[in-house]
Amino acid sequence: MTDDHQGTPDEANHGISRRRFLAGLGGLALLPLLTQAVSACGGESATAPFSRVRPGDPGWPTREAWEALRGQLSGDLIEVRSPLQECVGVSDARCAELFRELKNPYFI
Repeated sequence: MTDDHQGTPDEANHGISRRRFLAGLGGLALLPLLTQAVSACGGESATAPFSRVRPGDPGWPTREAWEALRGQLSGDLIEVRSPLQECVGVSDARCAELFRELKNPYFI
């Protein structure tokens, strides 16, 4: 019994070889490099890199802007404070215990 299909038995049974599939996946890994190259050449389709604004940065909203947003949300804006803020410049036993506990991944 002869088979007219040219290729490996894997291709005959499934339509694509494992080698071609893995090569395609390898090509997908290079896609981010391609988009960076297009943007470096002046391509318009590339997106700008993500940038996070933090307190103290020029793009961070002022206290008045936060209060205006709080008013728009009917007071439902909650200010998040770092639990480490109270330990800035302080070296007491409570802060030492907090820093010791932060090394435990199950603490938080």
